[in-house]
Formats: sequence, C-alpha cells, structure tokens
Amino acid sequence: MNNDYNFNNQQNNTGYNPDPNQQQPYQQQPYQQQPYQQYAPYPPVQVQKESNTMGILSIVFSALGIFCCGIPFGITGIILGALFAKKNKKSPLGWIGLGIGILAVILAIASLAAMGGVEGYTEMLENITNQM
Repeated sequence: MNNDYNFNNQQNNTGYNPDPNQQQPYQQQPYQQQPYQQYAPYPPVQVQKESNTMGILSIVFSALGIFCCGIPFGITGIILGALFAKKNKKSPLGWIGLGIGILAVILAIASLAAMGGVEGYTEMLENITNQM
C-alpha cells in the first residue's frame, strides 16, 4: 500500500481545490441596486376646526324669540340648535339653543293665548300704533 498521497492533484466533488498555489477567483455576482422610484409627495393634511357658529346662532335666534317675534325666531333657533347638536355632539351650544328656542315658542303661544289669539294680538298692535 502506497501511503504517498498527492494533495496537489486531488479535488473533491464540491469543486474545492486544496492546492494553496491555485486560488479560485471569487465568483459572487455583483450587487445591482434597484433604481430609485420617485413617488409623489403626500398632500398636506388639512385639519378642519370645529366651528361653533351654528350653535351660537341658534342661541341668538332663540333669545330673540323670547323678546320679540317669538314663533319665527324660536323655530329658527330650534332648527339651528337641532342641526348643530346632531353634527357636533361634544358641544352643548346646540342643546342650549334648542332649549331656549322651545321656551321662546311656548312663551309666544302662551302670550298669544293670553291676549285672545291672533285677533287680540292684532288689536293690541293697532292700539299701540294709534297711540303714537
């Protein structure tokens, strides 16, 4: 049996050459970076401020309904208050306007009933205009 083993001419089945004098070149593929895709910028976010205008108007019209022209201003205050209360559940302005509007309509109807209805109201207005 010959114990002389020649490492210089031997290759195993993985392709590795054990000869240090014959170095295999590095076989890795070069890295190719993907091309940069430019995306459109996001549009700016617009935050809408909650407007209390309708709630304030409902209180103003309802208060005017208590002091003059109760039914038209009171109904306007009721409508504005209900719309605002439905749209903006956090703010109590709609409910306040709604309540004052209902009170204005009730007071207007009660004052008309105390004067004898619409006829008594028109008679009162005629007396006031005749005194001027």
